[in-house]
Amino acid sequence: MTECDHVTGLANYARLQDRLEQAIAGQDPAGPPLWVLLVDLDCYTDVTLDFGPDAADYILSIAAQRLQSCLPRSAMLARLYTDHFAAAIPDSEPPQIERYARKCRKALTQSISVEGIEVVLEPGMGASQYSDGDMLARSLVRQAGIAKAVAKNAGRDFAVYVADHDRRVRQNLVLMHELRRAVQERQLLLHYQPKVDLRTGRVNGVEALVRWQHPLRGMVMPDEFIPIAERTAAIRPLTAWVLDTSMEQLARWRAKGLDFILSANLSVKNLEDPDLPDAVQRLLAKHGLPNEALQLEITETAVMQDPERSIPMLEGLADTGIELSIDDFGRGYGSLTYLQRFPASWLKIDKEFVIGMDADPRNATIVRAAIDMAHQLGMSVTAEGVETKRVLNLLRGLGCDRAQGYLFSKPVPADRIEELAVSICEE
Repeated sequence: MTECDHVTGLANYARLQDRLEQAIAGQDPAGPPLWVLLVDLDCYTDVTLDFGPDAADYILSIAAQRLQSCLPRSAMLARLYTDHFAAAIPDSEPPQIERYARKCRKALTQSISVEGIEVVLEPGMGASQYSDGDMLARSLVRQAGIAKAVAKNAGRDFAVYVADHDRRVRQNLVLMHELRRAVQERQLLLHYQPKVDLRTGRVNGVEALVRWQHPLRGMVMPDEFIPIAERTAAIRPLTAWVLDTSMEQLARWRAKGLDFILSANLSVKNLEDPDLPDAVQRLLAKHGLPNEALQLEITETAVMQDPERSIPMLEGLADTGIELSIDDFGRGYGSLTYLQRFPASWLKIDKEFVIGMDADPRNATIVRAAIDMAHQLGMSVTAEGVETKRVLNLLRGLGCDRAQGYLFSKPVPADRIEELAVSICEE
């Protein structure tokens, strides 16, 4: 049986295991440890679908060459499967491993031209080190994979395995299983945060924000379970529930004369769903709402995951009159070229810049530039994270169109919104 990968010419998993077992057997307990660095390109399926298997193999070959150039000569690099690579790196200390990981990331994120299109990889990495005489080669690879998953969950690109990671991964797996039942068992609920028109001082919109009332854990906040849902098929029924439930509530408000615009968030996975535009239209019709009553918020990072696929879908939604908003602007890595193509009528400035803009001139400069740029592109601007009247007055002076934040209200249950709308207007 061959011990080489036919696409990249690297060692395969069996050969890597042999090398690790030999290194473990000869490991000096007093010397620098043996490491495994695992790299996940997270691209093979998408590239295969978009360009075909030959293009995917080409990218894997380029990635293999770049990885090999970043590692020491003593390392053995192997392709494990699809777009996963692992390297056995002997006699290294933690700072060296971190340096190798940084070099690998820098090399891999250089664009690769495929049929005239620049493809940019977003690698995830994890590392583990040999710790005792009973450790097996496959345990080192498994632990590096766990570290990679933990890093991804935390929004980072690299992590070194520690024992606590096993507990966290198991906890996430349990949460993932329970989340699948949460929609059917009505454990989810919605809170709404008002959005204020800075010209009139009136509440003219609300953002729907999902919460999970877990029967044992209590209230689970979205930053704990949304990333888990986004890695599975659970995000689609979850988004459908949020849209259906929030539209039902919006119809009640509008029947009382409160003509709010409802904002809801879409994830990367939602943009991969070809049925999304039709599903949204069916829900609007079900609740008797005009398309203009809905605003969908999408982060620039989500769009940039696959702009050639997501932008046409978003253009189809915008053509029906549904408002689109670029969420968390300034925190992602979108290019101005794609920003110009993005069919959005609103831009929301990330709270990281808004909260401190009265104390940090650099934040104020970024906010001013974002507002001016958006207006030049024909978009209106929402500032999130408004917590003080001083910041509110600064935003008004800069021509910001709408604001939301704790100065007005934290996210609250639906039955609080009517009262808030009156009190905010009176202020």
